[in-house]
Amino acid sequence: MALAGHAATVRIRTSTGIGTSGDNIDGVNQVSLSRVRDELEITNFEDGADKEFILGLAGGEVTGSGQYESADTPFGRLVTAFGDGTDVFVIILWNGTAGHEAPGKVTKLDISAGVGGLVDCSWTVRLSGAVTGV
Repeated sequence: MALAGHAATVRIRTSTGIGTSGDNIDGVNQVSLSRVRDELEITNFEDGADKEFILGLAGGEVTGSGQYESADTPFGRLVTAFGDGTDVFVIILWNGTAGHEAPGKVTKLDISAGVGGLVDCSWTVRLSGAVTGV
């Protein structure tokens, strides 16, 4: 069954292992969990013209964007973690009740404003550990 994007919620915590509890980040209008695996080439000269490879380690990132709300506690956790390099745990509940927990480091934080628009923000958390279902 397809899910409506508007039902998704995003939470930021500084600890893991407590299920889906926590406060939602206010103003989020886009979130993405991207996973990738390293491709390790193992081709040798005797194998002919076709490459061979094996899969290596998995990694990825969580990106999000939306309206900046300076008093939002979960967004403040992203700002703090960006500044001091501590881990955050991003909880994405795709349907509002179930989804993924992704641990990582905040590697990008962007806040911008246009003269005729809202103050927007975007952020990236580079995965550092296993993504689990919640």
